[in-house]
Formats: sequence, structure tokens, C-alpha cells
Amino acid sequence: MLLTGYIEAMLTPSLLSMSKDFGVTYSEIALVLSLYVVGGVAMTPVFGKLGDLYGKKKIISVVLVIYTIAAISASLSANFSMLLLSRAFQGSGLAIFPLGSALAREEFPKELIPKVQAIFGSLFGASFAIGLPIGSYVSNSLGWRFTYFTAIPLLIVAVIFAIFIIRESRYKRPNASIDYIGAVLLSALLGMFVLFISEGSSWGWPTLSSMATLFTGLITTSNLTSLLIVLIIILFPPLVTYEKRQLRNGLEPILSFKLLSNRNVILAYAIGLIAEFGLFLATITLTYRLEYPAPAGFGKDIFAAGLTVTPFAIGSVFGGVLASVLINKTGARRMTLAGTIVAASGFLLEAMIPEYTLLWVYSIVCGIGIVMVLGTLSNFVIFSVDPKDMGMATGMQGTFYDVGSSLGSPVAAAVLTTFTTTYVIGSFSFKLASHAAFVYVFVLAAIALLIGGILVFLTREVLIRKKPVGVRNKE
Repeated sequence: MLLTGYIEAMLTPSLLSMSKDFGVTYSEIALVLSLYVVGGVAMTPVFGKLGDLYGKKKIISVVLVIYTIAAISASLSANFSMLLLSRAFQGSGLAIFPLGSALAREEFPKELIPKVQAIFGSLFGASFAIGLPIGSYVSNSLGWRFTYFTAIPLLIVAVIFAIFIIRESRYKRPNASIDYIGAVLLSALLGMFVLFISEGSSWGWPTLSSMATLFTGLITTSNLTSLLIVLIIILFPPLVTYEKRQLRNGLEPILSFKLLSNRNVILAYAIGLIAEFGLFLATITLTYRLEYPAPAGFGKDIFAAGLTVTPFAIGSVFGGVLASVLINKTGARRMTLAGTIVAASGFLLEAMIPEYTLLWVYSIVCGIGIVMVLGTLSNFVIFSVDPKDMGMATGMQGTFYDVGSSLGSPVAAAVLTTFTTTYVIGSFSFKLASHAAFVYVFVLAAIALLIGGILVFLTREVLIRKKPVGVRNKE
């Protein structure tokens, strides 16, 4: 988990140099990030299901092999198309977190599982704290390909570790059938949906005129989002119909309506989606503000802007440790609720448009709150489903998280391009997002987290808090 996050964090500061290397625009190079998410969203539920059938250790090993080969391919890409294809397969790395969470549920005694999940959450921040500074330095000094070269030997070690050291899960059903048709349909739909929401702001959202051009048979970036939404609308009913028929026939559909009908599971999915949405909404907006020239922003370069995630990462690590210490005493509901309140408070503080130093402090607050939420939510899932469905359940949870993060970018872009003002800098004038736009985004992120907090009240507690010694039940 730490290694894949580290690699993705290293890649982020390299996007500008990658766009120059391949001669593509910055909006095109953004596909390097979005296709990783598209590939992950498409493959994670399938890998989760395969983990239930054949064993999670085995599928983690397969995922790591695919990820390593894709990383090598990306580092050696001779053209932009090869890079994008490699990045899509690298998205398989997103399946490692849910598979690892499911495996931990089987490996550890019940009282330790909440602590383990909280530590897993802190790895998100730790990977960025390590990866961003190293990635920025290596990319600036040696070029973006070397950011991969520094990680590939570690990936090979990770593959060996996964194959020979990790113990196999106790719950597996190798004789169960695989819903291949459902897997293909679900992967295609999820992939197209994430591509639609992540690239809509740069390709253009569907309009009646762009829909009409589809009938000419000419497909361009101007009507690609229209094509995606049409395909989603066409394919969704057959997927639901086919999966329901699989369930009626006593088979195991890839899209489990039984899981989605579990109150704790669907609420955990929804809260995680909201938290990821708020996080990426605020993070992307903060990056714009840091790189905008003064007085519109702080006028920082890419390296300095990349380093500003460090305090958030520090907060994430601290939040994970805090949750691991307190969760068995507070319970999952109280810890998740506290996390939504802390994160919302951090976003509201950032909405005050603070000075650069205070921005670092407020980012720490946001990091603590977000990981208290994301590091705790897995407990609602893994303690509410049958162990034989654990891989699928945590895989779908990862999918909801990824969809939430993908929604953050287009919403941030929409707000920042809607509320603008003209700044005069020297003899030049620029039309950029106004200070009010930044306020609106951070307030929106805070509201999203508070909505997630309200949903927490609808969940059922899954962790029984220990009573102090000497305290007896009234009964």
C-alpha cells in the first residue's frame, strides 16, 4: 500500500515535464492521472471477487505483478499512447488496499482489526509525505522516467514478498463460478463513468449539438463525453437485468445487490465517497491557489506547491495513529463522526483564505480528520458482511472512494471558472478565479463532510466498546 501510494505521489510533480516530452497539452497529460483511476475503478471490484474465490494473497500477488510490469512499461514508453495504456493497467494497484483490508480481517483477532485499518489509513498520508519531495527532486534533477526507476526495484521486492511471505486467506471458494459477462459490463460502465466525470471539464460536457454529431459517425474530443454518456445509458439496464437473473438462478453476480442492501455497507460506501470528494475538491483548489500569481494566489512554483501536501500527510499519519489508539474505546461511529467534524473544521479554516503559514497548520487539521474517517469506515464493511464476500465488499468500497475523488476535479474546475475576476499584474491583466471562488469551494468541501457526519448517525455500531474495570451492566 505504501509503495503504490509513493509511486503515484512521485509522479504528480512530473506531469509538466511529461507533457513537454511527448508534445501534448496539459489537459491531455491529465489523462495520465485519470486513466490510472479509470483502470482501478474498472478492475478493483473484479479483483476483489477473484480474491474471494481463489484467495486474497494470490490475487494481491497477481495485482502486484501487473502493476510492476505496467510501471516498467510506463517508464520506457516511447510514445504517449503507450504511456496511457501502461497507466490504465497501473490502475490495478488501487485493488491492493481493499484486498489488504480484507486479508487483515482474517489474519488478526477482532480487537486488533480496527487498529490495523486505522494504520492502513495513515499509509495514504505517509506515502505522499515520502513520495512528493523525492518525486519533485528526482523529476527536476534527472527527469520523470527516473521517478519510476527509483521505485521499480522496490516493486520487484514487493512481488517476492507477496508471493513468499504473505499467508493465504482462509476463506476461498475455487469451485465457484465467475460472472465473466457481469465483470466485463461492470468494468466497462465504471471505467466510462469515471472517464466522463474526470475529463468532462477539459473535453466539454454533453450538449444537444454534440449529441447530434454522433449520428454523423465522427468521434472527436468535442463529442466524446456525449458518446460515453450514451453508452452508459445503453449498457446499464442490461447489466442490472443480467445480474438479477444470475442471483435468481442461485449464481454469484459480480454486482452484489445483497451487499448494497446492507445498511452499514451502503452508508460506509456513501460516506467514503463524500469524504474523498471533499478531499480532492479542496486539494485541487488549493493547488490552483498556490500556483496562481499574487495577488490572486501565492505565486509558488510546482515544487513548492507539491510540498504543501506535506502538512496534510503529517496530519494523515497522526490521524491514523490517533484512531488506532482510540477506536476500541470510542467505537467506529464516534470515531467516524469525530473525523467528519475535524475535517469540516479544517476546510472551513481554509475558507478564511489564510496566510501561507496558517495554511500549513489548517492542512494538518484536514489530514487528521480525513484519515479518522477513511481509516475507520472499513470496519463498518468488514464487520457487516459474510467473510466469503469480504474481497468483493472491500473492492466495491474502493470503487466508491475512487468515484468520489474523480468528482472533485470537475466540480472544483466548474466553481473556479464560474466565479472569476480580473487581476492587473504589472502591465498585464489576467482573468482568474476570485477569492470568493476559493471560499465557495472550501465551504462546499466542509458541507460535504458534515453531510457525511449526518449519515454516520444512520449506521449501526460494529465495535463493542470495552467497559472500564468495575463497571457493571444495569441488568
